[in-house]
Amino acid sequence: ADEGSGGNAIPKSIDHIASGFSGEKIHSIEFQSALPYKNKNVLVIGTGESATDISSDLSQVAKNTIVWARRPFLIAPRFPEKILNEPNHDEYAIMQDEKLWSDIPVADFLEFINTSRITNTQFLALWGFLRQSFWKVTQTSKWAAPAFKVSGKWSMMIYKTVDPKIKSRAYWTADQIQFATKNSRICTKVANGEIKLIISKDAVFNKRSVQFSHVICEDSAYLDPPQQRSFENIDAIICCVGYKTNFPFLDAKELDIEFDPRTWYKHCFPPGHDGNLAFIGYARGHQGGIPQIAEMTARYHALIQSGERRLPKNLKQLALEEGHAESEYFLLSAHLRTLVDYPSFCDSLAILIGCLPPMPNPIFDPAMFIKYWFYPNWACWYRLRGPGANPKAVDKVLKERFPLSKLGAFAPPPYIIMILLLPFTKLLTLIIHMLGFGTVKGNIGRFYLWNRAKRTILHNNK
Repeated sequence: ADEGSGGNAIPKSIDHIASGFSGEKIHSIEFQSALPYKNKNVLVIGTGESATDISSDLSQVAKNTIVWARRPFLIAPRFPEKILNEPNHDEYAIMQDEKLWSDIPVADFLEFINTSRITNTQFLALWGFLRQSFWKVTQTSKWAAPAFKVSGKWSMMIYKTVDPKIKSRAYWTADQIQFATKNSRICTKVANGEIKLIISKDAVFNKRSVQFSHVICEDSAYLDPPQQRSFENIDAIICCVGYKTNFPFLDAKELDIEFDPRTWYKHCFPPGHDGNLAFIGYARGHQGGIPQIAEMTARYHALIQSGERRLPKNLKQLALEEGHAESEYFLLSAHLRTLVDYPSFCDSLAILIGCLPPMPNPIFDPAMFIKYWFYPNWACWYRLRGPGANPKAVDKVLKERFPLSKLGAFAPPPYIIMILLLPFTKLLTLIIHMLGFGTVKGNIGRFYLWNRAKRTILHNNK
């Protein structure tokens, strides 16, 4: 049996949230339109994709829109070049306009920066250092748009506010230490004063008011020491607190399974069922998307069912090792059990399927060689060879839809520096391994920041 993720998600209870509040309180699943909240004071709880969209829509009609987060968060703008240079950038507007969407160069997509092979070939510490440096430099620059500066400030707050024991680790891993919200609309809204952002670990609600006693961030300003803030006459609260998975038709005790993707091999196969029970869609890429990864797991499962592939005998051990490594890597989002590193996860599955894309010959096909290294690690790459190969479809995407002329000229400084330093960093990782500081099995190890390419840290991707 195959099981997908979407149909079995039910809203988390909000009964315990804002228990002293007497106004309207709903889960985000009940939100249909911002119009009913015209000229009202609305508090949005959460900073995920839903919260960002809902609060952005509310800010256009509500009297006041306040967003509350318990802890610092990461924003991954879908179009980095746009938010960096355009003061009123709204990525949703681009996504709704087919012409605008079609005209976006490859280099302007987020995936160009965070999933391409050239960037994921670097070791993680350099990845993190360059991002931290870029966020900091842009704060005093005249050329960076306010929305990008806001995003950078929020990102830097993470290592400033974590437990001192992991502060260094949070700095060097930068955007990799926790889940990232792939929606930058809130950055523009806060920068323009249309949304009030509060980061506080707790809040006290009393009828129609709310008091935050430990505010570490107001809008984009870092507050040290923390301060108090209060808001009166709140009309409604929209709780963007997510969903939980429910399988009423499965008896976990009888099947002897744990509903935890990090105990399933490749977030798909629970131990003890020989591939006859598979959960498709429970790997959520820190970069990339769920559908692309679901396609890869479905292809692997199909090969297992046809007898062309077999699951490893030590499936349970491998799943636990890889799951432990994922929790260590995404340290501040260890509770988000579906989170994976998209490039390395897909490559690890491609090895099992037999569809790892070959590097094109730089002499006979220089255009594809450049795309192989610099284009995003799109799912179509895994259709070049192996079971289910469809080279004609790949050509439609990589040669017709996105020819090399569509690459574009934008490349942020961290990306350029990564490329220039690649020969030296590869030599450094080689020396580290020669000195015996490698990593064994699926664990990330003590030296994972330095001792190998980022794309080979997780998921037993060799």
